Amino acid sequence: MEFLEAYGGARGLTFDFSGVQDMLRTHDERGRLTFDFHCPLSALDGYGRHALTIWRGLQEIGAAPVLRDVEWRDALHLPSHVLAEAQANGPRLPTRIGVVMTVPYDRHLISHSSVWKVGITQFETDHVPSFHVHQVNRLDHLILTSHFQPAVWRRSGVRKDLPISVLTPGVDTEFYAYRERPARDRFRCLILGALTARKDPIGAVKAFQEASDGDPGWNLTIKTRRADGILLLLDALGVRHPRGELPGYPWSGAAPVDSRVELVLCDDSPDIVRQRYWDHDCFLWPSKGEGCGLPPLEAMATGMEVVMSNNSGMADYAFPEHCWPVGTSAMEPADVPGGFSRQYVDTYGPVGQWWVPDFGQVVRQLRRCHDAWARGRGKGQRAAAYVRAHHTLAHQARSVQEVVERYV
Repeated sequence: MEFLEAYGGARGLTFDFSGVQDMLRTHDERGRLTFDFHCPLSALDGYGRHALTIWRGLQEIGAAPVLRDVEWRDALHLPSHVLAEAQANGPRLPTRIGVVMTVPYDRHLISHSSVWKVGITQFETDHVPSFHVHQVNRLDHLILTSHFQPAVWRRSGVRKDLPISVLTPGVDTEFYAYRERPARDRFRCLILGALTARKDPIGAVKAFQEASDGDPGWNLTIKTRRADGILLLLDALGVRHPRGELPGYPWSGAAPVDSRVELVLCDDSPDIVRQRYWDHDCFLWPSKGEGCGLPPLEAMATGMEVVMSNNSGMADYAFPEHCWPVGTSAMEPADVPGGFSRQYVDTYGPVGQWWVPDFGQVVRQLRRCHDAWARGRGKGQRAAAYVRAHHTLAHQARSVQEVVERYV
């Protein structure tokens, strides 16, 4: 105000900004619904990959989301035009509605300047840390990534009058195209992602070994990025490494304890991830908890057989008609070694428990999957059809657009 008085042409001049918020846009010059869309600019991390597919899907259904960076950037494999667009949007005035997809402790969830604040986030256990709840309680609308979460967040302290909606997860079914698997004499299994203890890669290896019973016609590829708990996986596989360090990165090699198991440590591009799906027959995913769990949906879209947990977010799509679901045997504290760290718990609050898959059922389902695959009676084609009927980018984008339209 001092600046305006000094340079506004007249001393004592007053300015009324009370109507500025009402002037912020909800539609662009072409009449399309527009709103700020804040997210991590990452082609690799789960939140970034997922958020960018939402942004793309919204464009495809005719909306005009304004891409903005939450300053959590991993530009590796990120298309240059995506980064350029976010940078170009930096100086633009905010829109009336701001949608943010990020981790629940990120300050950007509620720190932006839009009038209406919509957050898309998730958690993977049966209890949400208190700091995350505090952040979310400052939103106008919360979108969660699966149906088990609203009750968990409410029990954890989310205010009763905060509207909650559930996202329909979607994948790019054109990119993750269906591929018929050729007949071959090897049953090739895959587990892929940032394989923390929550994903249970060690349990996946043990289930693979018990189900295959040493059969040389079975193979398992473990593809992971740097993630908490990787050293525990290396120890379980007998991979030598300097104490507290990963082997040379990227790295690939057969595990000494089982030459049929290959461990790959690297940052794959999306094209290579897709090729890994196409090159394997079965996706093995004994996860202990997911807010959503995109890799199994991507794998199903390509026509893979999928043996997966049906707990937490995966229960929304882990149906026996098109995959090989596995139930829960017990609950386990989520701050076990390789899980949420002591620093995380001390900073944000208790993290609750997650769901331990029934190991015996993982083994049985993997054997049944192999036997059906060997007879040419697998579920991969039905899986691909299911994803295209229920989990496309358009399905996902519409579930966000429906929320945004409430605040226009």
